[in-house]
Amino acid sequence: MAADPTNRRAHRQRTYHRAAKIRVDGSVSALCFKSPRAIDMRRATWTFRDEAVTCPKCLEVINARR
Repeated sequence: MAADPTNRRAHRQRTYHRAAKIRVDGSVSALCFKSPRAIDMRRATWTFRDEAVTCPKCLEVINARR
């Protein structure tokens, strides 16, 4: 079954956040979040590599740390 070309959600780029905190249950909080909470994995994901981050807010925090 081919993907529907009118489905905008299927063509949306996922946001890659920089992981900051990890809970015991495996939930990951992003560096750009003011208060720790789990990343919604349906809309975004996370990485440990600074060069792979696409979230503008996480990139600001990374650049400020340098």
